[in-house]
Amino acid sequence: ATFNQFAGARHITLLDGSNVPSEVVPYATSELVRSGAGVIIANSNHAAPLAEIEATKKVVSKAGSFITISIETPVEECTKRDRKGYYANHREDVENYKYPKDAEIKVDLHLEGTNVAIQKTVLYLEEQGFFKF
Repeated sequence: ATFNQFAGARHITLLDGSNVPSEVVPYATSELVRSGAGVIIANSNHAAPLAEIEATKKVVSKAGSFITISIETPVEECTKRDRKGYYANHREDVENYKYPKDAEIKVDLHLEGTNVAIQKTVLYLEEQGFFKF
């Protein structure tokens, strides 16, 4: 999915990691970034371990900026809100997940809500010069 451009700035592309093999994500993302796109990597079927996040960051950072957004909502809350059954089964990747300590943006959807998470993200990107409203 490609979101609208912001007044002539860059496209923002959502890379659905559940449809792309995990070993391809760093390369695909770096190529999109190299071509000027902003890329959001999302995968509801896989909680990426820190080593995978760092490996992706290392590859993508050669092409441009890499910003980590850490969704730090407790698993219990995610399970309660789970409308699609992602947390219904025992998921070792979720139970062993460690939040990235060096994330540029950290949000807890349980305490802050979705609107605050979006505001924090947009404000950070605007402050860093990625786009202007």
